[in-house]
Amino acid sequence: MVLLFGLFSCYQEFPYVPEIHGDKPALFVNYNEVILDSENELALLSVANFEDFNGLISYNKYNRVSIDLNYISNGSNYDFENIDSGSSFKLSIVDSNNLEQHYTLKLTLLPVIHISQNFEAIKDEPKIIAHLNVQDPQGKSSINEYCGIEFRGGSANGQPKKSYGFEIYDDAESMSSKNMRLLGMYNDDDWILDASYIDKANTRNRVSFDLWSDIQNDAEERGNTVLYSATKGQFVELFVNNSYKGLYCLNERVDAKMLGLKSSISSGGLLYKSEEWSSATTFSGVPDTANFVETWAGWEQKYPSPNTFSYWKPLYDYVDFVSNSSDSDFEKQIFSNLSSDQAIDYFILMNMIYGLDNAGKNILLAKLDVSQPFFMCPWDMDATWGRNWKGEEYTANDLVTFNLYKRLSKTAPDNYELQLKNRWNELREEVLTLPNIVNKFESYQQLFIEAGAYQRELETWPESMPNIYDELIYIETWLEKRIAFLDNYFESL
Repeated sequence: MVLLFGLFSCYQEFPYVPEIHGDKPALFVNYNEVILDSENELALLSVANFEDFNGLISYNKYNRVSIDLNYISNGSNYDFENIDSGSSFKLSIVDSNNLEQHYTLKLTLLPVIHISQNFEAIKDEPKIIAHLNVQDPQGKSSINEYCGIEFRGGSANGQPKKSYGFEIYDDAESMSSKNMRLLGMYNDDDWILDASYIDKANTRNRVSFDLWSDIQNDAEERGNTVLYSATKGQFVELFVNNSYKGLYCLNERVDAKMLGLKSSISSGGLLYKSEEWSSATTFSGVPDTANFVETWAGWEQKYPSPNTFSYWKPLYDYVDFVSNSSDSDFEKQIFSNLSSDQAIDYFILMNMIYGLDNAGKNILLAKLDVSQPFFMCPWDMDATWGRNWKGEEYTANDLVTFNLYKRLSKTAPDNYELQLKNRWNELREEVLTLPNIVNKFESYQQLFIEAGAYQRELETWPESMPNIYDELIYIETWLEKRIAFLDNYFESL
């Protein structure tokens, strides 16, 4: 009895407060951490909905906490009433030195991610050790793990709002990777936090992948050959070292595991990514082959790891064939080198989104094993839907193509242009309709507004997403013109 009483007393006196060291200010509501940004006087809590709720308050025993001028005893409950996206509460935390910090406590319907590192600043590469905290309002508990994190992206790396790539680690010493299912997505160790700084809607890349998912699902239902490569993503609000960084999209990566590539070193799957423009990435020439291991002529070997096995011959031979083969050989052999179904779908996607930045650059080429044809998969689709990589307006009336597709149109293997026309007409039935696409943009826009995240993004990065309402009107107007242009193009084939 004495033992049981002692345990019960300790539980009441010291409520559950994870990850607290020394007299660090900290606050938890129903065991979910409230992330504190002292510089901006912002405190943010992720919740499942905006209904009134009674929250259990826990905090560092060296602190004193008040909400709306009411002192809150540690381990007590507090009624949060009349909650919506505009709700805010006056939060005060007094530390052990009697210093008082004031915050505006806000609530969000989005998951909140906090990256904290103590020893060195995040840089382009290599990854540095950090701590990852993921709070999912739909989950039962938050995720706390070690990770390695770095900046990611080419031109995006030069923007003030950075994108990040991180890998989950088992521990801080061995840095061995660890697969986890974050926010209900794929079970993996590598993840992306996409800033979408140039995108005035903050959703172009995500909507493009959502549409690619629709296209691939439709292809699978029709019995077409598909290598599924449509990532999922979840919008979150991000803090780095207790500094609010804004609205991000946590995205899966397209990797060997997602694609189901075979793992044999000499005969297994292959994955290459075009990182920059070159004659090799546009299939218009074959540059010098000397002195390459990890990269060649704008291409990067993603799988197998070039540190394990550098294997460029399949890609070199393919680029050489597309660039230099005779028209007769190209017509006879191209679809033994390339999956026709997915190549046709890639062309339609690239043109639907007007992905000029994906017509040579930002392409993934994959083989299930070395004996199989290549599959084309999209990547990094921020510069789309009527805006370029600088955020400037694009025309709706040009065709997006490059040498591979020019040769397909010229030589017409297996009635290529008729296949292309028929596939466009199939997708126009349900997938590539104005209401379906606009609804994707509208749904995300509504989520940002309802969660209160749009207003916080606007306050943090006013130049990034200045008017989400006007941008949606622009996208819809551009889309109407784009669909009309493409209808006319495909009908003419």
